[in-house]
Amino acid sequence: MSYELFFTQQMQVEPPDYTEFVAFFQDRKNYLLEENHAHYQNVDSGIYFYFEFDAELPERDKDEPLQEAEYQLIPIVFDINLFRPHVFALEAADELEAFINHFELHVVDPQNDGLGEGLFSRAAFLKGWNHANAFAVEAIVDQHPEHPFPCTPAPRIKQYWRWNVARETYEASLEGEAYVPKFNFIWVDDQVHTAVIWGDGGPLALPEVDYVVLVSHEMRDDFQEGDEPEVVLAPWADITPWLERYGSKVEAETDHWLVEYEGIPEDLKSWWLAYAGSKEFKIMTLDQVLDEEIVAMYMES
Repeated sequence: MSYELFFTQQMQVEPPDYTEFVAFFQDRKNYLLEENHAHYQNVDSGIYFYFEFDAELPERDKDEPLQEAEYQLIPIVFDINLFRPHVFALEAADELEAFINHFELHVVDPQNDGLGEGLFSRAAFLKGWNHANAFAVEAIVDQHPEHPFPCTPAPRIKQYWRWNVARETYEASLEGEAYVPKFNFIWVDDQVHTAVIWGDGGPLALPEVDYVVLVSHEMRDDFQEGDEPEVVLAPWADITPWLERYGSKVEAETDHWLVEYEGIPEDLKSWWLAYAGSKEFKIMTLDQVLDEEIVAMYMES
């Protein structure tokens, strides 16, 4: 299931050609150009969608002209999946606005409760996508009522998203003094939990999560090139004493701990290497997690 938008341009204006399409996307962050497609994939946030050039346009009856008679459909389509967490549409809205403003386009949204035809509105797009997404969730839940659908509250997903989209910029501001890991969702005991990966006890910025994935690799005294890392899962409560000892609390949009030192302290290293945490977990991609509020609405109906 996906959500499509089409685009229109004034009759007297030459539609963008393939060269202009490529020129717009080739220097934009997170895009991969492949034949007639500009694929957006943000490896930090886990969000993806695409624009297609020379796309097949929707058929329209001759007695159903565009509402804006002075506009013509152009052969470009935007496509984003449904059955996804709400932040997919939030990130897509920024890219849509940039594309539409650059080429001075209007939109045609054939979805129910969507934008309709005319000027692009961020609020209307989000409303339309959220409506269609809820419909997709309802349809799939109805088909598989006994299936477990991994989900977590929408504010938690938004916190995850905000941290991850700002991760690279924040890390650059630390000028190499600390690593900023991605916020992850993991599957533990048949539930979605939050986690970050902490490798070899290195300095890092650590948002509060349910679990920390402790990775022991080069820090091990018996380390040899080619060795596989050892990975265990530690609940947040087991990490907190070390953060209080070697870190400082940072109040920000997402409060977090900043741990900075010139090499892992010996007491932390000894505890880390001796820690016997669980190894039973699965890291999830963002598209595997739904907004809990929407799933609950249809699981109960």
